[in-house]
Amino acid sequence: MRVLPLSLLLTLLFLSSASFLCHGQRMAAGILLSPKEVGVNMAFGSKDQNSFALVGVYADMQGLIDAKAQIPGVSVRFSRENWISWWEIASDTRLGLYAGIGIMAGYVRDLDNIYGWTIALSGNTGTGLFFKESRLSISAGFSIDIGLNVRDTGNKASVRFYRSGIVRGLMPNLTLMWGF
Repeated sequence: MRVLPLSLLLTLLFLSSASFLCHGQRMAAGILLSPKEVGVNMAFGSKDQNSFALVGVYADMQGLIDAKAQIPGVSVRFSRENWISWWEIASDTRLGLYAGIGIMAGYVRDLDNIYGWTIALSGNTGTGLFFKESRLSISAGFSIDIGLNVRDTGNKASVRFYRSGIVRGLMPNLTLMWGF
């Protein structure tokens, strides 16, 4: 399990570089909860407020909920989300729909609960409720990852399609964020 500290180090470097690239824009930070993964997110809004960059670090829950594994996998995701539509519900509350695409990388398990390095194209969609006064947002959505899982099978590497990214992509997620 020596790759877990390396994964955490790469994750921290990834987050710090994303934060540096998005400096000066509106930001929000929060948590993501799902049967698929649990983690932290940072969002960086565009200046025209039509899109936002989303950076996240997650503990992959594959095999943990059904007690087939004891240690979570680690993944990072970067995506660019676009606002599809907005509705004013009240004077200080808005409801929005978003969708976007990005990349996911990490050391995670596939459906057979075997660890492997994974890189995938990530498609995201969801809806969010935004409270202007408190700067709190609550959103629910889905994230499907289509990619490859590379694992060590002893003396050579085995490359497989990352099936878990599609099957578990249908599990909803809940995100709570606070803007600053």
